[in-house]
Amino acid sequence: MKKYYVNAKPYLEWENRNKGTGALEDATTGVTCAIYDPTGKLVSTTSTETCTKASTGVYYYAGFTITSSHVTGIYKAIATVTDGTNVTRDDNCVVEFQVIEVGGH
Repeated sequence: MKKYYVNAKPYLEWENRNKGTGALEDATTGVTCAIYDPTGKLVSTTSTETCTKASTGVYYYAGFTITSSHVTGIYKAIATVTDGTNVTRDDNCVVEFQVIEVGGH
């Protein structure tokens, strides 16, 4: 699990795979994400932050900055993949990262 300090911008990445073949494929409509702190509070600006396509089937979000007001602990970034009318938000859509104190271990 990646660890970040105050003022860091976590790089959060997800892969979208075809359910049948397992091959990477682009979402037809888009990928959004939401970031939650250890208490379950939404800490991203909205619950639908737009993710950027890095390559076929690979999306990332790097628009979140950890500030001194954020609590330490394990954060969850959850992606929502929309393909036409199909919306996927499952265990594969969760990326966890840890916020640690400045000078922490």
